[in-house]
Amino acid sequence: MYKRQGKSGQRKLRNSKIAIVGLGGLGCMVTTYLTAAGVGTLVLIDHDVVKLSDLNRQFLHWTTDIGKKKIVSAKRKLKLLNPEVEFVVYDEKIKNIETSEKIFENVDGIVDCTDSFEVRYLLNKIALKLNIPLFHGACGRFEGRATTIIPGKTACLMCIYPRAKTLKRSSILGSVAGTIGTIQATEVVKYITEKDDLLVNKLLIYDCKKMMFDVVKLKRNPTCEECGKK
Repeated sequence: MYKRQGKSGQRKLRNSKIAIVGLGGLGCMVTTYLTAAGVGTLVLIDHDVVKLSDLNRQFLHWTTDIGKKKIVSAKRKLKLLNPEVEFVVYDEKIKNIETSEKIFENVDGIVDCTDSFEVRYLLNKIALKLNIPLFHGACGRFEGRATTIIPGKTACLMCIYPRAKTLKRSSILGSVAGTIGTIQATEVVKYITEKDDLLVNKLLIYDCKKMMFDVVKLKRNPTCEECGKK
């Protein structure tokens, strides 16, 4: 199954454990590619159910899954794709560090596929506390963003978005989520297999209307309330 990927990093992928928070547009793409790549264990976290409006971008969920839990819908398809991967599922929302920290113990990376800055900031705190890389992705309408956060080495999410607000849900072109999710999955595989040129201290911005990718250089804020003293 992994013949086209080469052998050098496959054992590292097999021995890795990655947590994906959110099984929407980003999460469906990330989990599909990490499952196909042969990541040993995937921890899936989502509390939501499938809705009709999800289907333009959340391709692991079908019309027959409407009303069902996303973790159930996604796991069933992913297991068919690659039975060798172990799936650990949590039907819950990330609400605070105290109750959620146990979920991320012993994982090698956290993939942020959420749509709420409240949850994103919590994942940032957890990643910093446990010293776990955070692969951030976000998208809306015709734009998407991605960056890879390495605690103690790169700007954290609070450095990048110190005053972000939770916005009302807007329309989104499904393929934008697919593009950003693919980038996140690629960053995870590159990190696990120890490849260079990750999106560290870089914010990739994708504009599908102009079909342009921009990369903005980032720098840690020495007075950041989350990572400034690390």
